[in-house]
Amino acid sequence: ARKNFPIRPKREVLLRRISSIILNMLPLPGKSDVIDIGCWIGDNSLVWSKMIEPKKGRVLAIDPSQENIDWVEMIADKNKINNLITQCSICSYKNDIKFIHFDDNLPSWNTDRRWKETKNNSSKANYSKTLDKLASECLGSTNSIFLLHIDVEKMEVDVLKGAFEIVNNSRPFIFFEAHLLTDRNNLLL
Repeated sequence: ARKNFPIRPKREVLLRRISSIILNMLPLPGKSDVIDIGCWIGDNSLVWSKMIEPKKGRVLAIDPSQENIDWVEMIADKNKINNLITQCSICSYKNDIKFIHFDDNLPSWNTDRRWKETKNNSSKANYSKTLDKLASECLGSTNSIFLLHIDVEKMEVDVLKGAFEIVNNSRPFIFFEAHLLTDRNNLLL
């Protein structure tokens, strides 16, 4: 069982309301997939999977924590959710950037950025993939994305830079968390 989770009943209320409206506008099957990167414990991914199931949509839930992915998979299994695809990965602006986890003492739900790029040849390094590459591998295309949700703790701009094909091919609705003070210069792409 998961321990030490914060209670979040009043967090992201507007996101949940807007995403519900948008997902109820889903077109016919074929362009009804959702990507939730930084899915955490699947609090959005699992609900969205159930919402878009009638339109044959799929949800790609991505998180760098295998513990979080295991949790999402267990909840999906218990709720007989079959249109959820999970991926334990770090996404960035290009493939094969080495990242290391630099603070194991933070609980997995902590919102501080805990991954950093490294040139070090550490055996604990994880390699990034672009969101375009992950979508192609997991969904078979970058053309079917209806909604893209990005909550990756100050790496949003890097993820968007690696989603060029998704944005150009699918023109999805995009929800992302903005860190205006730290990302101000990066937002001027």
